[in-house]
Amino acid sequence: MKRVRLRKYRESDFEALHETLSDEATKKYFPWMYTSYKEQSMLRLKMRLMSQEFGENAPCAIEDFWTREYVGEVDGHLAKDDPKTLELLIIIHPKARGKNYAKAATMEYMKRVLKTNPDIEKFRLEIAESNTSSKSVAQKLDFEFSRYKDEKSREKMEYWEKDADLIK
Repeated sequence: MKRVRLRKYRESDFEALHETLSDEATKKYFPWMYTSYKEQSMLRLKMRLMSQEFGENAPCAIEDFWTREYVGEVDGHLAKDDPKTLELLIIIHPKARGKNYAKAATMEYMKRVLKTNPDIEKFRLEIAESNTSSKSVAQKLDFEFSRYKDEKSREKMEYWEKDADLIK
């Protein structure tokens, strides 16, 4: 059964995006995305809308397939250490966490990427060592712990990877 739909951002996503970006879990696990200022959230929404307009790779809004409500964001970029690896970023609205949106959106996004970029050989998740929820999602999607990230950061970061050949 279909759980999510990936789509472009809309101006009407502003309040839900701000709630997501100003959440304490965002502050802890995605500090570069965190903001408590509505003005910054509006600027980030406008940047997402502009990048979509010009056809650049842009984050996708995640919405519940049935209610059409915004439940998060999924995005990807090529890894610095391997141009055939796509690093994924998934952030779920606080009220939507624990409801399998991250798992469904990640799978949907990987399938979409492989249709437009068949050169991708691997997908990677970078997960804080203490983020048990994200590690659980990675395991449910058959990602395997690869190694610890080499960079020094406030918390030890782990790489979880999955071969693109395993995406069905």
